Amino acid sequence: MTLSSIEFSNSLSTSGNYIKFRLQNDDNSIIPYSANLFEIVSDKLNSAWIFNQKTKNNYWILPKEISYNSFWEDYYNDEIVARKHFNHVKEVLYLEELAEEDVHDILYSNKEEEIDFILNVLMKNKCDRFINYVVDYASVELSSYKK
Repeated sequence: MTLSSIEFSNSLSTSGNYIKFRLQNDDNSIIPYSANLFEIVSDKLNSAWIFNQKTKNNYWILPKEISYNSFWEDYYNDEIVARKHFNHVKEVLYLEELAEEDVHDILYSNKEEEIDFILNVLMKNKCDRFINYVVDYASVELSSYKK
């Protein structure tokens, strides 16, 4: 799952106090989930994230690039600019947060879309941090095509 925003409220409105994480799930849908479903294991926040007050009692913490008011509406309406912004934010997040074991797990999963995403991000950004895993993956994939 990819975290794309944190939303929280301290209002006593009909929705009450809440904290939600907007996450991209395995089906690539971005859905708000209650923070109660997760254990926070780090207080580290990506360097590009900012605090934003949405209304008097509602707040966001999200990447600056997608912190404009209409972003989520635009994203869910398949606006090209919003989708490009989201994909760029996702690339930055992956590059900053990925560990070696994450890359290994992704490359040896059966999730072709995620494998393609990771390989493209690494190539696009000329990131060689995980080159040994990429070479091993390529070797295994190429050897499966031997006749």
